[in-house]
Amino acid sequence: MRGNSLSFRESWLVLILAAFAPSIVLADAPVAIYLFPAGGQRGTDVPFRLGGYDLHDGCPFEMTGQGIVPSQRVEPAAQTIWFEGPLIPLPDSQAQESYPRDQIASVAISKDAPLGFRKARVRNSQGVSNWLNFVVGDLPEIVEQEVDGAPSPVAVSLPVTINGRIFPREDVDIWSFQARAGVTYTCEVMAERFGSALDSRLSVVGPNGKVIGENEDHYGKDSLLHFTATEDGPIQVRIQDVDFGGLQHFVYRLTITDGPFIDSIYPLGGRRGSNVAFQVAGSNLPDSPVTLQLPAVLPEPSELTWSTQIAIAGRQSNPVRLELSDLPEALEAEPNDSSEVIASSEPVCCPVVLNGRIDRAGDIDVWRFAARKDEAIDIEVQGSRLGSHIDSVLSIHNLVGKELAINDDAESGQSDSRIVFKAPEDGVYVLAVRDRFSYRGGSSFPYRVRLHASVTAPDFELSVAQDTLNVPRKAEAKLKVKAIRKNGMNAAIAIRVDGLPDGVTVSGNTIAEKKNECELIFRASETAKINATELTLIGNATIADQPVVRVATRPRASLLHADTNRMTLAVTMPTPFKIFGQFETKYAARGSTFVRHFSIQRGGFEGPITIDLAERQVRHLQGVTGPAIVIPPGVSEFDYPLHLAPWMEIGRTSRTCLRGVGDIRDDDGSIHKVSFTSGEQFDQIIVLVDPGQLDVRLNRTSVKALQGGEAELVVTVGRGQGITGDVQIELIAPRHIDCVHASLLQIASDQNTGVLKLAFANGPLNHFNMPLTIRATARVNGTAYTAERQITLVE
Repeated sequence: MRGNSLSFRESWLVLILAAFAPSIVLADAPVAIYLFPAGGQRGTDVPFRLGGYDLHDGCPFEMTGQGIVPSQRVEPAAQTIWFEGPLIPLPDSQAQESYPRDQIASVAISKDAPLGFRKARVRNSQGVSNWLNFVVGDLPEIVEQEVDGAPSPVAVSLPVTINGRIFPREDVDIWSFQARAGVTYTCEVMAERFGSALDSRLSVVGPNGKVIGENEDHYGKDSLLHFTATEDGPIQVRIQDVDFGGLQHFVYRLTITDGPFIDSIYPLGGRRGSNVAFQVAGSNLPDSPVTLQLPAVLPEPSELTWSTQIAIAGRQSNPVRLELSDLPEALEAEPNDSSEVIASSEPVCCPVVLNGRIDRAGDIDVWRFAARKDEAIDIEVQGSRLGSHIDSVLSIHNLVGKELAINDDAESGQSDSRIVFKAPEDGVYVLAVRDRFSYRGGSSFPYRVRLHASVTAPDFELSVAQDTLNVPRKAEAKLKVKAIRKNGMNAAIAIRVDGLPDGVTVSGNTIAEKKNECELIFRASETAKINATELTLIGNATIADQPVVRVATRPRASLLHADTNRMTLAVTMPTPFKIFGQFETKYAARGSTFVRHFSIQRGGFEGPITIDLAERQVRHLQGVTGPAIVIPPGVSEFDYPLHLAPWMEIGRTSRTCLRGVGDIRDDDGSIHKVSFTSGEQFDQIIVLVDPGQLDVRLNRTSVKALQGGEAELVVTVGRGQGITGDVQIELIAPRHIDCVHASLLQIASDQNTGVLKLAFANGPLNHFNMPLTIRATARVNGTAYTAERQITLVE
């Protein structure tokens, strides 16, 4: 480490940073990336890993929903599970990639917990994270015991929900079970639906090694397969990413069952408290309709849908969700493909919910409805939001077929349709529903159309795009509030914030006349308490001399989720210090240790600062590693040693970011961990990768593994310029291969060759699904140089 003096260039940078310090407030807010497993069976306790950025030494944890008791905190895992996977060549190796670290916690799920999603997040002194989804299921569950290397089949018993990950890249997980001839099986992937990055591909392979079926997309990017076994014997279910990707957050839940499984249900809902006959499609289901008694009330009044299972031959189906309404309901009666066919039918009257299905390719469902002149009728299709495959197109016609209105998508990102229709005269009109693509249709294309009188009185709604806001002390954060104005409502809307903590002020809280949004500016004082608070945003306006109050919500992603008016504001501790360097690009040999000099602008912080590799990187690291080092109090410069993997791609530009972490004691005595990460080029360790300076070679590429036996490898090293000392040779085996060992071999400075002896255990040998590594290490003035070769063990 150098002394504390700064160069002219570094001093200039410190002055610039200090000048801007009041307006630049930095904090590494926590980010949650994955839960693994991403769900569990009710009636069980589920330990899980939460991977994220800047969660440090653990932090408070929150999981919401009925029937669960979660841990109050997540704590650092003893080791983050990591597999490097295949070498990523240029140009793909230059892509951005980050490296979440594992925290551990658990959740107890009650036996009667409602099935479906729960939401989880973490928080610390620098903010509140995003939400992750956790799924409560009812089948027995297992969690993949992840190992590196080529995939090996893992036997499971049915029915089962498997929690796994496609990790590392190009990973393929293989699950096997004993099938019985004539039995129909279902394989369902849930990944995208709870937020996973996995775009799954399923394939089922029979006892004869032939592919029985394949699927990529069914529920969005999630796969689904049904098949009937033609013979007894082992079945393999293989899952991978369609693009051969894979990382820590490629989490999935794979259900394999021979029980009843519902792909689609019709109708998609019904009137509260009524008995409804439902047609179900999928596997191991009856041909006749199943009658259900719909609940009159739900535990949560804000919920619009009801989740239930259907008992078939003594076994419960997978959960299905049904929309509940308070309106009269009507079912389509085929054929209803044209206005001529239904000309004699009675028109429906508003309000009503119409239930139909695009049964086949090219199907167009037609309904007649009565309307009065200038009466505004809100006609809204609900399909994709309820899990249907339909991408609806809604059109309105008069009785001679003239098109009066048409809509494809009600709004951006929403494939359901909506029209507010004003009849030009009293009479009967025709409503037509079809799929956007004429080649699609079938049992999975049901829909509901809600017709009701459109509200004509001036009104408004308020919405926000986020439900979390982190506000650093002595700084501000902005939140955009949007107004949906209805029926000529142009008045100003004042936004009141209920629950605002002491020391936090808000401004900009008026949506001006005829404007559709405002930007709330929250500012935290220097003494505001570091804490998270629940807020409610309330809009107040005067319409026709009457006060109108509306609560801002974050709109639901689908009708399967409720709106939320819950907003969390976190007052956060800013990071006072910054780490910076001079811009430089240098060559370094792969397998060597490269040292980069940095400076610290402490910003009044005089405590120790721990420096390590940042979890948020600007580029794939390709095996780069570095230690955690502690910079003592008051020291403002340091050198950081970065080790380049001996197998890095020659000619590649490596870019690595560092992180600094420190503890701040607040005035009330509480300790707050803060961190600083920068991806700016000045602050990156930029290295052009050269050939290595140390080489290692083996006299053979494979070794026969014998229980209780030994094998010898002749190892030859080549020393490059400046490497003259001893070279240490060691065997590196993955965690799951523990049946072979080797003592360290030291090749003296005047020797180039040695013999490494491998010893195999007396007990059962592991399955050797990947090579082992022979690593050579030389040290020059304490700096490590490494080289590696792989050896294959043959059973």
